[in-house]
Parts: sequence; C-alpha cells; structure tokens
Amino acid sequence: MHQGQTRYKGFNQHLKDVFGGKVYRVSLNTHLSCPNIDGTKAVGGCYFCNDDYLLANSYHKQQEISTQLEEGIAYLKQRHRGTNHFLAYFQNGTNTHAKAETLRRFFELPLDHPEIKGMMISTRPDCLGDDVLDLLSEINERTYLWVELGLQSAQNHVLKKINRAHSVEEFSEACYKLAERKINNCAHMILGLPDESKEDMLAGADYLNKLPIQGVKIHNLFVTKYTVLEKWHREGKYTPLSLEEYTQLCVDYLERLRPDLVIHRINAHGPKDLTIAPDWSINKLATVNAIHDEIMRRDTHQGKLYTA
Repeated sequence: MHQGQTRYKGFNQHLKDVFGGKVYRVSLNTHLSCPNIDGTKAVGGCYFCNDDYLLANSYHKQQEISTQLEEGIAYLKQRHRGTNHFLAYFQNGTNTHAKAETLRRFFELPLDHPEIKGMMISTRPDCLGDDVLDLLSEINERTYLWVELGLQSAQNHVLKKINRAHSVEEFSEACYKLAERKINNCAHMILGLPDESKEDMLAGADYLNKLPIQGVKIHNLFVTKYTVLEKWHREGKYTPLSLEEYTQLCVDYLERLRPDLVIHRINAHGPKDLTIAPDWSINKLATVNAIHDEIMRRDTHQGKLYTA
C-alpha cells in the first residue's frame, strides 16, 4: 500500500474493516433515465455525461438484473481469485427515478443473493420522494447500504451551467432526509467543472463538512464523446485541468474535509475510445499515484485544515 493511501479514510479499507476482507462492486443497470433527460425537469442531461463509460463489462442492454448480477459476480471472481464478498452497485442513471413499487423489483434481487453483502444506489437529490425513502429505510434495515447522492458542485450557477436541473438547497434537504433515516450518504463531487473557480471548488468541501453525510466521492472532470462538453472543448470554450492542477486541488480538498468522512474515490476515468481529453485521465493508477505522492510530499492528511 502506498503510504499516501493511509493519510485519508479510503472506502476500500473501510469495507475491509466492516466485512473483514476485500469487497468488490458489481455494477447493475436499471435502465432508468434521469429527470433532466426525460423531460421531467429538463432535457439533454448533464452536459458532461455519457453514461456508456459507466457500463460494466458484464452488461448488455437487454439483460435483466438477475443476469447482470450473476455475470457480474462471475466476471469479478475470474478477475480476482478467491473473492466472495460483493456489493450490488446501481450506478448508471438515476436509480430512484421511479415509484417505489418499480424500484423494489430491482433492489430485491441482490438482497436475496448469498454473496451480496450490501448495496450502493446512485441517485439525485430531487428523486427521493417519501415512498422511495420508505423503501430505502427498509433496505437499510436489511443490509449494508450507501446512497450515492450526486451534487457535483456547491455553486448553483455551475449547476445551471451544466444542466443539472436541481439546486444546492435541494441537495441539503435530501441529506437531512437520509440522515433522519440513518442511511449512509456519499456526496458525489466533481473538480474542474466549467465556470467554477478554485475557491468555489474548495468552498464545496466546507459546505459538505456542515452536512450530515458519511462519505465523499471526488472526481476529475474529463471530456467524453457525444456530449455538450465535447462541443465546448472543440470550440475552445472549455479546457480540462492538467494532472498537476487536479492533483493539487484534490489534496487541497482532502485537507479541508472532515476526517471522519469516508473517501469513496479520488479520481475518475473513462475508456480510451470515448475519452476526448485530458489524456492523463485515462490512466487511473498514474492519477491515484500522483495524488498519493503529493500527499506524502506535503506530509499532509485528510482533515489537516478542517476546523469544526
């Protein structure tokens, strides 16, 4: 283990502490859309999003959840010999963008699988109606659960720029609703969004510190094909962060975050054939190593600059 990895509360180590060993995520797709795609609130989706890069190797568009689950587990067992601990990860789309009775059909199957030790559900803050919250509370009582709640930026003008179609205030409200039900909540944040200054980005860490959340996922923004962001990039209207800029920002962010928050991820990457820029984002390991090296160079750690 790189020493830099011991300077923040990483999700992999957290899972080892909870389950006594390595736990792998099985990506599952509900085929659900998003309210800023299907016209419920907007159209076009987030301007950076090409959902195809999130699809697991085991996923095929017409597969049922049960088939995705079995093939995903088989794939991970082949890749990582001897493992039998898995989390069901509903990652693509907005996985609570439906009535509770519809969602129950998706979420019940992993609950009954003997090798699934818990569940992660990715969604938006504006898709947590009372019926959905009741269902999530029930699941939380039956298994280990995280809700991954997308915010991306703590600045409303940035959310408007990228067509998120929800507000920072809606995110705050959703966090308190999940906290009332004692559901683990991981905030998803992106560094390097258009029209967001370094000061704005770091203010996002201060904002998260005040909320009743348990985890944070930090992502670099990269440009993928067939997105509005690609168009902006080609027109010279958007330039992604360099590796050095992202590395510095990510460590700055970690220093400001509460030390109790579980850090689910510190970078993002997409497949080479879909990624337009930056080139460095394709190499996940090199990016993670650069962040860890910077942590050690500074002799710093998560929460170093945090004040309650």
